Amino acid sequence: MSQDNGAWYLNGRAYYGGCIAPGETLEPYRYTVSCPQCGKEASREDYQRVDGGSLNRYVSTQCRHCGYCDDSGSD
Repeated sequence: MSQDNGAWYLNGRAYYGGCIAPGETLEPYRYTVSCPQCGKEASREDYQRVDGGSLNRYVSTQCRHCGYCDDSGSD
């Protein structure tokens, strides 16, 4: 029996309203960019995470060719 109870789901948990729990990460947006170190194709990911009670935006860039990694949201 399925009901539409107004919930939305993230990481297998049901949420109601417009809030996410601290430490939760929304689905990232991934796309390709040029690596700032070697110039070859790299992967960039924009993501949001709740830290300290507020939603923050972060960017991560990784290159599989040279190993370059930059993550503005690393702990």
